[in-house]
Amino acid sequence: MAERASWNRQVPLQGNGNFRDIGGYATTDGRAVRTGVVFRSGSLDELSKDDVPVLQSLGVCAIADLRREPERAEVTPSWFAASGIAVTRLPIGTRVAHLKSIATRMLAGEITDFDADDMIDIYTTLLTHYPAEFGEVVRVIARADGATVVHCTAGKDRTGVAIALLLSFLGVDDETVADDYALSQQNYSLPLLAELEVRFAELDADLERVRSFFEAQPGVMLGLLGDLRARFGSAADYLAGPAGVPRDDLERVRARLLEHHDDVQPDGGEPA
Repeated sequence: MAERASWNRQVPLQGNGNFRDIGGYATTDGRAVRTGVVFRSGSLDELSKDDVPVLQSLGVCAIADLRREPERAEVTPSWFAASGIAVTRLPIGTRVAHLKSIATRMLAGEITDFDADDMIDIYTTLLTHYPAEFGEVVRVIARADGATVVHCTAGKDRTGVAIALLLSFLGVDDETVADDYALSQQNYSLPLLAELEVRFAELDADLERVRSFFEAQPGVMLGLLGDLRARFGSAADYLAGPAGVPRDDLERVRARLLEHHDDVQPDGGEPA
């Protein structure tokens, strides 16, 4: 892929405020994650006609969609087919009952307390129940001819777990992985919380007691990475083991996404 003259982690789109490049981060072995290869995002259903050329300019050819069927638009946006972008649907959340409609249950008063430990538990549950789906995300990236977008609805939770696995596998340290996850706080969580404050107040519900569910705090991701090591050994062990990613695909992902740190334009680890 041609190298861009300028680079920003955040990609400005009219229909999505949480679309960003996961590249530029330094790894513990002195290399860095290559930019322009993998992007993370929330739903792409609301992209405008002006957003499509932006994705095309990024060389996007593959999308890994982690949403459940009820979350998807009834009609797939026509620009997917028109742009020749291959979409792989990997629904995550359908087999775990307590993951369904948590926000709705909070608004209804069914869930009145939810903290960071509960969020870590949800993410760990995803790792336990969906290894094949997370493994397929890596295979999509490995086999794509151009850039890949990994997304769910918000771009925070399921996407956050998938990208954390990928970055950790590539050798990015835990704190940096957690900081990347926390970028969704500004891009997604804070605007959403501003809306929810009004809705919770109208229903006489206490948002503060469940705020952790909507936030993207680095401590949650650090907790997940700790659980990952305790249960599976490492991201590499998880991907090669429960997720079933073939060795050739793992090596291909490393080759596609890692480069010498001196060759990287952005300052690794510092989001633009």
